[in-house]
Amino acid sequence: MGELLVIHRDGTISDEGQDSDQYGAKTFHVYKINDYNYEEIKDLGDRALFVGKSATLAMAIEEDDQGSGYKRNHIYFTDDCVDSYFNLEQGGGKDMGVYNMVDGTIVPHYTGQSYHKVTPPLWV
Repeated sequence: MGELLVIHRDGTISDEGQDSDQYGAKTFHVYKINDYNYEEIKDLGDRALFVGKSATLAMAIEEDDQGSGYKRNHIYFTDDCVDSYFNLEQGGGKDMGVYNMVDGTIVPHYTGQSYHKVTPPLWV
């Protein structure tokens, strides 16, 4: 059996919407559930987490896996705030990136303009 993890995305949503610098994830916290308790995890080990609006999964990454481009101990995430841009003509999905569990940095995984009404999972 695997572990049950809870992922908390901490960020901001402003009244100015996605064009504001205040829109988006700032940090992540991962908790492992044990019976009726939880403990915060600071290291994912050989795993990477993939977090989206409708799906979340953990995947073991081989140490020498250069083919996939995925990194251990990182969280790959897509925008989950569909309500803020669903009716916008220009689409949305700007809050996408890769969170490094070691140093807390977030780098974008897509820098182009997204015109999708719903952000597709990046691992598809």
